[in-house]
Amino acid sequence: MMNQNTKKLFVLIKGERMQDIKKEFREFLKNSKENTQITQSTQSTQNISSLREEEKGLYIAVKYNQSANDDLMDLIKKYNIPSVLKPEDLHTTLIYSRKYAEINELDDNLGDKEIVAYPKGLEVFETFDKKRALIIKLDCNYLEDRHKYLMDKYELTYDYPEYIPHITLSYDIGDMILPRNVEFPKFFRISSEYQEELNIEKKYK
Repeated sequence: MMNQNTKKLFVLIKGERMQDIKKEFREFLKNSKENTQITQSTQSTQNISSLREEEKGLYIAVKYNQSANDDLMDLIKKYNIPSVLKPEDLHTTLIYSRKYAEINELDDNLGDKEIVAYPKGLEVFETFDKKRALIIKLDCNYLEDRHKYLMDKYELTYDYPEYIPHITLSYDIGDMILPRNVEFPKFFRISSEYQEELNIEKKYK
């Protein structure tokens, strides 16, 4: 039998223990909530990152060496082509994909490999904003094979039914009548490949 003092002590100890248990339980709930929030935040960040990857798309193109750029600018001046690109902006698109992919195999130094594209003729096409763009169509196995290789390996997308290698000279030639019997350089030498995040508002073509 417990005397009165023993009972009081027992109740006191029991009460303190219950307070400890309640405190521990509250800490447990708090930690569980924080861990849940961290997990949800991590998942949310991953989802946003994944969404951004899908949204940003991918653009890959080739540049030409200085000699090719000089030849192109001479051609532009000779035939008075209006609203032309700057020499450093002349390029040929390889990939225009609304799907993004990490690609680490592009070659930024093709100058020593003597890869060339042969001009086939001038052609006008209508841009998205209903203007007349002027291009030089090209004959180049490297560009066609490279486009197919990257498309297939990385399962990329392309907005057009077929890939036509070309160099855009102007995005807006107005009412210009195309010259006949254009004298082209024999070829244009490719110097490098490059990539950037796709910007659908930018004029690449």
